[in-house]
Amino acid sequence: MSRQEKEKGPAKHHRYESDMTRKEKREIEKEKLSTMSIGGKLGYIWTYYKGAMAAILGVILLIVVILQLVENSKYHTILNVSVVDAQTMEEQSKIQDELQKQFGTKNKYDQITFDTSYMMGEDVEKADYNTVMKFTTVIAAKDMDVLITTQNVYNHYKEQEMFLDLSSLFTPEECEKLGISKGTDMLDITNTPWLEKHKWVQYEPVYLTVISNTQNQDKVKEFITAVEEEK
Repeated sequence: MSRQEKEKGPAKHHRYESDMTRKEKREIEKEKLSTMSIGGKLGYIWTYYKGAMAAILGVILLIVVILQLVENSKYHTILNVSVVDAQTMEEQSKIQDELQKQFGTKNKYDQITFDTSYMMGEDVEKADYNTVMKFTTVIAAKDMDVLITTQNVYNHYKEQEMFLDLSSLFTPEECEKLGISKGTDMLDITNTPWLEKHKWVQYEPVYLTVISNTQNQDKVKEFITAVEEEK
């Protein structure tokens, strides 16, 4: 090979590897892809573009998460009804939908929640640690309004002044009608038609209480009135 040919060779090689325009690079890739099978094309694309594809997918997922967070932030719980040692855990969604229809508003973001996750058993002191922690955390966060509970759980938390004086929710006339006196912090609903209709628990007696730091007194009052009106 002559000296001139040797000098031309590297220059040509250098141009095609390092100095190609984007258009030239696209043309070469098109030629490569045109000769490959479908599997080969997918493998080629994945090998050379997986970084870019992963980045695009990451951006899409981030956008979806942000949109979901924004949407969820619009929801506001206007009434939480929690039940200790419920027997209706499998029907929780169905019951929540029923409560939503009865006590919900026209605003789709106002939601009623029904929580049956508090399995305390006969002795609160021996209850599952995680359950007790969730229970106290939810109450501290002011996310629980009505609690339907056993006598043992009621007695345990009454000492901590956890329950609201129900006479503060109603007018004197309403209290007289409902049999609520000053200092009353629970209603015994064991033999009420309402409880018989709903069958949420099997134990007796069954107490209806209101958490003292509730932020939804109007809805709590509406709920208690509905229960008492079925007597």
